[in-house]
Amino acid sequence: MDQMRKVGFSPMKKAVSNPYIGFTSYQRFRDDPLFSDIVVSPERNLTETERTECYPVSAEAKLMEKGESGFYPDAEVAYVRLLWKDFEPQRKQYNYALIADILQKAKEKGQTLMLRLMPHSTRASDDVPEWLKSVIPCPERPEGKRVKDSPSDPLWLRLFGEAIEAIGEAFDGDPTLDVIDVSLTGAWGEGHRVADYPKEALRALAEVYARAFPHTRLIGQVAAPWLCECLDAIHPCGWRGDGTGEPKHMNVFYPAAAEAMPDLWKKAPVSFESYWWLGEWERHGWDLDEIIEKTLSWHISTFNGKSFPIPEKLRGKIEYWLGKMGYHFVLTEAAYAEEAQAGAPLRFILKVLNRGVAPIYAPIPLRLRLRGKAGELLFTTDVDPREWLPGEREVTFSVDLPLQMKAGEYEAAVSLSGENTPVVRWETEGEWDGAFLTIGALNVAEGEILCEKTLVEKRKKYLCDFLRDFDYVMEARAALESAFDLLFADAEAASLYEEIRVRFEKAPDEKFVYLAENSRKIAEICALSPYTAYLLVLILLSESSKKVYAERGVSLEMWRSNMLDLKYNCDSCILLKGVYGTFFPEWPLRFFAATRFTFGKLQFETGCLGREYEKDGIRLSSDDTVIYIHIPRTGERLAPEDVDASAEAASAFFKERYGIKDVVFACHSWLLYPENKHILSEGSNLYSFISRFEIINVEEDPTYKDFWRVFDRDYNGDTEDLPQDTSVRRAYAAWVRAHKPFGVALGVWVYKK
Repeated sequence: MDQMRKVGFSPMKKAVSNPYIGFTSYQRFRDDPLFSDIVVSPERNLTETERTECYPVSAEAKLMEKGESGFYPDAEVAYVRLLWKDFEPQRKQYNYALIADILQKAKEKGQTLMLRLMPHSTRASDDVPEWLKSVIPCPERPEGKRVKDSPSDPLWLRLFGEAIEAIGEAFDGDPTLDVIDVSLTGAWGEGHRVADYPKEALRALAEVYARAFPHTRLIGQVAAPWLCECLDAIHPCGWRGDGTGEPKHMNVFYPAAAEAMPDLWKKAPVSFESYWWLGEWERHGWDLDEIIEKTLSWHISTFNGKSFPIPEKLRGKIEYWLGKMGYHFVLTEAAYAEEAQAGAPLRFILKVLNRGVAPIYAPIPLRLRLRGKAGELLFTTDVDPREWLPGEREVTFSVDLPLQMKAGEYEAAVSLSGENTPVVRWETEGEWDGAFLTIGALNVAEGEILCEKTLVEKRKKYLCDFLRDFDYVMEARAALESAFDLLFADAEAASLYEEIRVRFEKAPDEKFVYLAENSRKIAEICALSPYTAYLLVLILLSESSKKVYAERGVSLEMWRSNMLDLKYNCDSCILLKGVYGTFFPEWPLRFFAATRFTFGKLQFETGCLGREYEKDGIRLSSDDTVIYIHIPRTGERLAPEDVDASAEAASAFFKERYGIKDVVFACHSWLLYPENKHILSEGSNLYSFISRFEIINVEEDPTYKDFWRVFDRDYNGDTEDLPQDTSVRRAYAAWVRAHKPFGVALGVWVYKK
């Protein structure tokens, strides 16, 4: 079983086009026509590109037929710069449709997007928004000058930052939006006269970018290395050099910037843009070989050649450049067991060479596929390719083969891809199906219930590790470990658990009715409390849920946050029922299936409101998706800032994962029952939480069945039997004695960050 088979591979001679790297299209999209040279000052023999500086490109810009006067490399990345005035033509009235259309065009062409919102360009028609001119003085472009200044009043930086926040709120997390190019002062936002502005105002703008785009990569301007470093302290930030090729940029500005920011490239991309375009470089006698080698030494990932034709005779040098630019992953060797066994781990050792000059920055998982006549299995490993810096490394991972996996010969293949990510192609000669690279065959032997003793020991270790890692008290650990021993000492009880596990792994979204039924039978056989049996089974099953998270592209960090709910339930159970366990056996379903999520002190999942609702221009039908909030019993205070942090994180997550544009939270809880406001103090945390919601439905509860959430004890009709050790508990007890009503309510919160 331990005999390892080694398979060697040959690298491709030529690099391939891959996501996130290479030449970008500019103000256009993949396969759109290129632009011809636009001569602005023929008397001075100067060529400029004013008509292509802003998106959409002026109709005056001349387009070229494909192949006319040169070529341009295939572009996986679309680079678009648009004007502030086009996005915010009126104060706080945002043209979201413009950016949505850009994203859609890029997506249709199979590109990711690098986007910059510019404060202004140089032409009078490309100025700051008209409404800004009524707020502060805004300079015109000086006669005969190429570059126009930004307003001297730093107030414009704050107002510009509000537009950036609006873009982030609407589009951060969109899988097509890969990079935001941070704007500074001056024409195009490239930092002209940036030293004239207060550092605190510039730092505040950088913080806006970090706050607005937590899920999007950022690149700063070479004009302000200190600000890139400042931004990198709170959000990974690369840098961008505009003016590539021009001698002073290449020999003065860029070397100084690279020395000031030596390690930013390890976490975020470095991008360059042509001074003029490559045809002009040749005309001015600039050394293309030297330019290429210098940008490679600064770890370039993308280059904007302005979408102007490149002379055909430069093709060889450009292909060399593309073959080094960014990441280039070559699988050189794979080692794995020739014989594997169902129910046992299968280990792989890969040797990976990154022959590029930078890592990949997007979180693309490494996946393994096993395919044979008996079926196909897909595993998402915990390997993070973002750690693959230039050079060669050994990558080791293991997957747990299912016990019920059928015996036979399987073909192993690896892929760098995910459900919502582009496919990254290996630069390796071999059998490639468009997503997976075949690495070899192996035989899988039928599982022999993995020497039952070994399997039980493995499960016991998992249980003990889980209880320790999640900090269960010693009494709970002892109770659950003892229950484990009773369960697996009985063949019938062990068989009932195995039925639960197999059924969950086969259909993790199925309702958990069978879990409660089988767990109750286990409790009867083993003379356990059903509550203890419920919790034991759930903890053991949590190991299987890890695979669900990997397959659905949800992080193990989220898995850990979600599994804390089991401990919250255990804490409640000992208080209410006097045993360590849970009385909510079916509640964890959506946690285990990775469809309910924890952010901070609150839990969230999608659902339908079940009724029509309209507010602040948002209209919902009964079937429209909202995000339900749940409030776990954590034993901690729920301060307003905790609610804000949880809501902001959830909003970004659900926008990215489910494509939700307008975030509407809903909550169905006893806490929202309107009478609670008469009990709670206006300054209390709970009162603050309730006040966020508009109550749209109320249900009475004459039995006070939810009172256990206040008192950690079931209400038996005797208020004197309820603990009254806090002012809140005393107030609720007095409420019941006065026979005042209680119930639950449904509330809606239209979220605005």
